[in-house]
Amino acid sequence: RSTRPRDTMAEVAVTTEPGPLVFHIVPGTGLSTLDSEVSGRHASAGWETHDIQVQASRLDDLVRLHGYDDGPVHFLIVDVEGAEAQVMRSADFRTWRPWVIVVEATAPLSTDTTHSAWEDLLLDADYRFCLFDGVSRFYVAAEHADLEPQLFPACRLDAFVDADQFELRKQLDAQ
Repeated sequence: RSTRPRDTMAEVAVTTEPGPLVFHIVPGTGLSTLDSEVSGRHASAGWETHDIQVQASRLDDLVRLHGYDDGPVHFLIVDVEGAEAQVMRSADFRTWRPWVIVVEATAPLSTDTTHSAWEDLLLDADYRFCLFDGVSRFYVAAEHADLEPQLFPACRLDAFVDADQFELRKQLDAQ
């Protein structure tokens, strides 16, 4: 919140059915999930896990509640460690039209693709598949197809260096 003060924070899980549900936490990682099967695999692999109860909401409801149904949404990313299909089914992308949608499309800690469980929702809503970066699939709303050539993926599988690391390396090299 301190680094992104203009963002709206909603402390809810996004899925098809509103109400309380179990959130499986894998501390210190980006692997926490709503999917008990995914959590079980992490626990079997030796990761520490624990469960908490959280409130859930449909994405459509959050969009309306926070006023994003009235103005343009330029970018939506869905990265929810195995629950992408539930998030995608909780919104009507024929009426709510983010310009660009990026959805994690591989199973957690795997290269196995998962987009067959939700991609038809976007294609049927007139989104165009643009690219796959090895982890996520990128889509552009048909009315913003001019953005497609501007999209360039960078994913965690790439050997990139973030800006902070780059600056530190420059300082070390200068010494």
